[in-house]
Amino acid sequence: MKKNIFNKIIRGDGQEKELPLTRRKQILSIVKDNYGYLFVYQIISFLFVLPAIIFFMVMLSQRNGELINAAEENKLTIMLSYNFTTFLIMIPLLGLAGIGFTSMLAFIRNQAVDKVGRGYKDFFKGMKENTVVGFIGFAIIGLMQFIMIMTITYYGNSKLPFFLVSLLIFMSAIAFIISFVYVFYLITMHMNYSLTFKDLIKNSAIFTFKRFFSTLGIIILALIPWLLIFFSHGPYTIWLIVMLLFFGLCYSALIINAFSLYLFDKNININQFPDSYKRGLRKELKNDNNK
Repeated sequence: MKKNIFNKIIRGDGQEKELPLTRRKQILSIVKDNYGYLFVYQIISFLFVLPAIIFFMVMLSQRNGELINAAEENKLTIMLSYNFTTFLIMIPLLGLAGIGFTSMLAFIRNQAVDKVGRGYKDFFKGMKENTVVGFIGFAIIGLMQFIMIMTITYYGNSKLPFFLVSLLIFMSAIAFIISFVYVFYLITMHMNYSLTFKDLIKNSAIFTFKRFFSTLGIIILALIPWLLIFFSHGPYTIWLIVMLLFFGLCYSALIINAFSLYLFDKNININQFPDSYKRGLRKELKNDNNK
């Protein structure tokens, strides 16, 4: 009896479900049909993110503690040293987090378009297939973050003209923001299309600037729970990390997956790959408003 209840929670009841009409409704459908699997795979995927969170929190605490007792003339040196070390090491740690995210995203993507492959073997297969692009993509974001932080720390406290300092900080911040949108397409295009490395790089760049602002808005929406860490303190930070452990990657991946499939349907599949158009949705509507 207990075994049957456990199997139903994790695996569902095995009954065929009616396909949703839109990608937005598909988010709820995926959660409803796979909540047991999503819970388990969320925890597995989060293990790849945890090192980056722990390392950042430890380094931030050490830096703040040292700054409190430091003389004013030594604070810039301490900031430069800690920021350089912290955000340089964060590059590979974010790459590791990227493996966790793409693993979760691959599972959700497969449920959205195929409704198959829910077992552990399929999950780890998706992880293996996307390890390289996940690591490289998030390492790119980590590199742009490192450049931005060091630009702000070093040039923000230099004696260069205000205009030049502002320009350098602005350019580094823009590059950091663009990297998020570019990696969004790098990862989602890799998952949905068989592209050569050259075409993947080129097409990701084209879509980055073609749909920049709408994509950035979706990315911000997907990152909201993670951004809250920077505004939390004390026990609230612990509670937030616990929430991210159980829901964070799943929440972000569901939003990223739905929006990417919608974009690819509207801009690519409808003309070039009609068999993939609205894949995983009921095709009763004659228009292409599958948001």
